[in-house]
Amino acid sequence: MRTGGIWAFYETITAGFLIVFALALGASNTIVGILGALPYVATLLMEVPGAKLVEYFRRKTIFLVATSLSRCVWLIIILAPYLFAKHTLWFVGGAYFLLRCLEYLADPSWTSWAADLVPDRIRGAFWARRSVYVSIAGMIGSLLAGTYLDLFPKESHLGFATLFGFGMLVGLYSNTIMSKIT
Repeated sequence: MRTGGIWAFYETITAGFLIVFALALGASNTIVGILGALPYVATLLMEVPGAKLVEYFRRKTIFLVATSLSRCVWLIIILAPYLFAKHTLWFVGGAYFLLRCLEYLADPSWTSWAADLVPDRIRGAFWARRSVYVSIAGMIGSLLAGTYLDLFPKESHLGFATLFGFGMLVGLYSNTIMSKIT
């Protein structure tokens, strides 16, 4: 359950602020729309391959490898304004799409693994309690991240870079906890 809260905190302070980051980089309405659509495209493309992987590899391994790689992709997003100044938004969009593809590749393994981990008799209560943790952690993450970004000038990318870097570490910490679950 606590991993759900940690995941929600990670997700909120990274992906939840990606559009704001894109706007700070000068994204047009079209780019914002494309960034908003990328998770849905990634879901459509990766759910079936993710389900197929479960037939050949351990679900825990698929989940940990795919999500750990996806969280490391935040490095590309963090560095994009500094390394790819002319095409920053293209690199941010491409990296975000890759990140989402890796996340959704792990979804089928996570869903079936979680179903095996949680006994039937407490499954409803478990998921209800987990949803509360996810909601609270997401709300806290959003408030803290927004307040943190207000400390930086609007034209500075440093606030986003440090926020996303911290978020990446939180996401990897969540995976560390998940790796200990048997």
